[in-house]
Amino acid sequence: MNLTLHKVLLSFSLVLSLILSGCTTFQIVDLKPQTLPSGYVKHPTKAVVGVETMEIVGGEYRDADAWQQGLDDVLRGEGVFKTIFHPLVNKDKDKINLLIRGKVSGDFRYDGAKNFFTWWPGGLVFAPNWRGTRYMYDAYADVEVIDIYTGKVLGTYHAESSHELFHKSNNPGPFIAALVIVPGVVKGAMSVSPRTKYRQLMYEVAYPNLWKKIAMQIDEDQSKIYSQRIAPLKAKCGQHLNEAPEVGMVWSKFIACQTRRYRLSGQETVKSGFVSVYTSYDRSLRIHVAKDGRITRWFVLKKRKREPSSNVY
Repeated sequence: MNLTLHKVLLSFSLVLSLILSGCTTFQIVDLKPQTLPSGYVKHPTKAVVGVETMEIVGGEYRDADAWQQGLDDVLRGEGVFKTIFHPLVNKDKDKINLLIRGKVSGDFRYDGAKNFFTWWPGGLVFAPNWRGTRYMYDAYADVEVIDIYTGKVLGTYHAESSHELFHKSNNPGPFIAALVIVPGVVKGAMSVSPRTKYRQLMYEVAYPNLWKKIAMQIDEDQSKIYSQRIAPLKAKCGQHLNEAPEVGMVWSKFIACQTRRYRLSGQETVKSGFVSVYTSYDRSLRIHVAKDGRITRWFVLKKRKREPSSNVY
């Protein structure tokens, strides 16, 4: 008799487990899908960029920081710049051409009451199955790109993203739970605010989407700036555009046909006297220029070491 009762209880438990298990589905829908501009192509530049830590504005939850600081990862993935420093520290500031800084914010919309009523009394009509638990998340970013040498703001950019998460349960469990008032009310109360799992699922989608919109805008602008700068140089310099330096060249003629920028980084004493030392903004070349305005020596900089390029003039 006991054995028979045990088998009945075991069978009942298995059936109940199958009924209550079922499938659950997660889906995140982009409410503001990104549209690529007509004819859009990537325009990687040779600029070296520093990305400051973004200022986080507002937000009820403070667990999205890693995603809110993800612009540098997207810029790398999109290949927008040659080199990116993030987080930017003082020792790297003399290596960059451009500085990127901005603000970012994100929050869930306050519509948790709908989730409460989905579970009670919505469970009686299987609302968790056809409507599901839902959360909507909005993220915003405002970013500016600054020329590190002139301090001029080259561009300001704004982007928004909105997503809705659906969590549907394809089993009669919610209906069974709803037959008892207390479980339905408890589950509804728990669903008013998004728990950690829901939040992380949303962040993983929302912020890469947001930063890609910013990256596309920056890429387009940098391409225009580069084109506007190089067009007149091509017309003026022809085959001399971006030619390699040579010992004996007149510095003023050389620099007038370069898209790579240089800065005066100091003076050095050599056998023939003092020379002015110019270093490219991307720290790839260093050039010595004598008092008569001619190049006397130049170096290719690799991994903070320098290699003489040719004979001394």
